[in-house]
Amino acid sequence: MNRIILTAAAGILTLPLSAQTPAWNYDAGAALLWSAPALTKVTHNSTAFAVGVGVSFKLPNDLPTRVSLNRYAMSGKDYGTIRSSLTLTQVAWDLYLDTSLKTWSCFAGLSGNRYSVVNNGTETWVTDGHNPTAKAPQYVWAVTNDASRSWKLGIRVGVEHRWTPHLVSDLTFQATELSGGERRGAPNTNYPNDGGVNPTWIQVGLRYAF
Repeated sequence: MNRIILTAAAGILTLPLSAQTPAWNYDAGAALLWSAPALTKVTHNSTAFAVGVGVSFKLPNDLPTRVSLNRYAMSGKDYGTIRSSLTLTQVAWDLYLDTSLKTWSCFAGLSGNRYSVVNNGTETWVTDGHNPTAKAPQYVWAVTNDASRSWKLGIRVGVEHRWTPHLVSDLTFQATELSGGERRGAPNTNYPNDGGVNPTWIQVGLRYAF
């Protein structure tokens, strides 16, 4: 999976070199995120932030496209005895389709995502009422450093509104891979702490094109 994503990312980054139209438009911006349950499961926080830069150009068939590099800060909140925060470095490639409205366009794309996690506090396990010899997770980390390593695949869909030739806002839905679920037992037991973690969120962004 890592080799596939890295190969795709390299191809995305070289696309501008293969385009016949040399007109590239550079931009920078920021976004506010609202977490879906799949992300809140990790951070226990409903909001997050991002900054990014990008370059827009047209493919040889005149299809508009944009390649971006984004950095996300997904700070965690205290949840019982633990707190977990995520940071995300993302490379994204979007293709655009015009709509009947001149100032609006829609897009869809893929992303390569590299997460890192910071876990603080102490995990808490409690006696399982159905099995006195086992312990069940009460406050446990949804993701550990081992599970968050390597590049993960993601999808993006959204709409954009161009306010001026330089100012653009967007509404984007994103879903990414992260962890397939870790089977970690409590001390002296083999009770599993499993379940996939695939963060999803909606973001509203604003960027300035140079």
